[in-house]
Amino acid sequence: MIPGEEKRVDKKYSDFINLSDEQIIRANARAKENGTKQILVNRADFIDILKGFMEDFISYEQVITQMLSAKALSLTGNDRDEYRNIYAGLDRDRTAKHNKCIADVRIMNRICDYASLERVYDGEPSEDRDKRHDVALFVFDFIHQVCAES
Repeated sequence: MIPGEEKRVDKKYSDFINLSDEQIIRANARAKENGTKQILVNRADFIDILKGFMEDFISYEQVITQMLSAKALSLTGNDRDEYRNIYAGLDRDRTAKHNKCIADVRIMNRICDYASLERVYDGEPSEDRDKRHDVALFVFDFIHQVCAES
C-alpha cells in the first residue's frame, strides 16, 4: 500500500467479517426454516470459524509460495529427481489445501445467504479445473483485503 493511501476493503468482505449477533440469530432462523442445523452460535463462535478460514487460506497461500520457490530453485540445481519429489509432495499438499479452501468458501457463501448478505464469492465454488483458479484468486484477494483492514 502506498503511504497515505486509504485502506479500502470490498464491502461484501467487510459485511461478512463484521457479522453481528443479530444477523447470526436471523441466519440461524433461516437455516432452521430450510431444514439445516444451526450454523453459528454467536459472534465469538463466528470469529473462531473466521480464524479457521483465514488459517486455511494462509496455509494454501504458503504452499503456493513454497512451490514457486522450489520451481525457481530447480532451475539452478543439478538434481532434477530431488526437485521432482519435492515438487510432487508440495503439489499434493497444495491440492488438499485448495480443496479445503473450496469447502470453506462454500460455507462462507452459505453463511452469507442465511444472513442476507451479498455472497463473498461470486458464483459457486467448484473443484472443476476452470473454477479452481477463480477460487484461488478469491482466497488471495480475501486474505490481503482482510489483513489490510486490520
